[in-house]
Amino acid sequence: MSTRDFDTISYIGPEELDGNSGELMIDKANVLSDALSDLVKENVKIIVFEKHVKSIGSEAFEGCPNLEAVYFNHGVDEIGYGAFMGCPNLATLDLVGEPDLQYLRENRKLLNSNLSGRRYSVIGDYAFAGCESLSEIDLDSVLIIGEHAFEGCTSLQSIENLNNPRLIGSQAFAGTPVKSLEITSDKCLISKGAFADCKDLTSLDMLVGQLTILENAFHNCKNLHNFTGKVHDFDIDPHAFEGANNIRIYSFECDEDNMSRYENFDGASDTFFESLKSYLSEEQQRDRK
Repeated sequence: MSTRDFDTISYIGPEELDGNSGELMIDKANVLSDALSDLVKENVKIIVFEKHVKSIGSEAFEGCPNLEAVYFNHGVDEIGYGAFMGCPNLATLDLVGEPDLQYLRENRKLLNSNLSGRRYSVIGDYAFAGCESLSEIDLDSVLIIGEHAFEGCTSLQSIENLNNPRLIGSQAFAGTPVKSLEITSDKCLISKGAFADCKDLTSLDMLVGQLTILENAFHNCKNLHNFTGKVHDFDIDPHAFEGANNIRIYSFECDEDNMSRYENFDGASDTFFESLKSYLSEEQQRDRK
């Protein structure tokens, strides 16, 4: 087994791969696009990034048919376009890892108490698209989730620790069988179709300072029936929940000035808004009592 110890890796040849275990270990590197040799791509089963990784290039590990697990032991800053796209047997993905204490000591000005000693990460467009065996992911401290990032992950049932997302891109999780979502962030934009056709999604809980949900973000989420939210300011497209016909608002807290803009919901026939109007009406009746 060989360990790379360069700032940038442009080529990974067969000599770097443990032939017995199929394990590839990479030490503190930027991995460039198309870095893998064909033989490594065909045979690699486990990739371990031993130190903090700054970037993974576009399509760097795309189409590895036997890749089963990827470990970022000290986190990663940026995963490029299609970096692990089309790895059908990728079942284990550790994006978070443990804090790189040496890095933190050298870069104290970048520390943020909300990161628990970690840096924010960016997941690029199509980064894990088509990873059919991936069933759960931890997205703690991920700042941006690109377009189609996990689309086609047909086994993805659990998304944990959506604690900091500022942007969830178009079709990012479209069609995945995720069952519930909890999103916590000071500011979050959920793009068009981000969770479209997530037909196993039943509950949605949002604790967001500034929340923006664009058109068809939760389109056709037919089994979504439990929504709770606590936001300061929100802007929800009238068709954001189109086709989610069973949704019901169980709790919704918002700044009163912002809520007043939505009291009439003119032009919105969406079930979400109908449920929100009903919830607000019930709240007003309770207040009168």
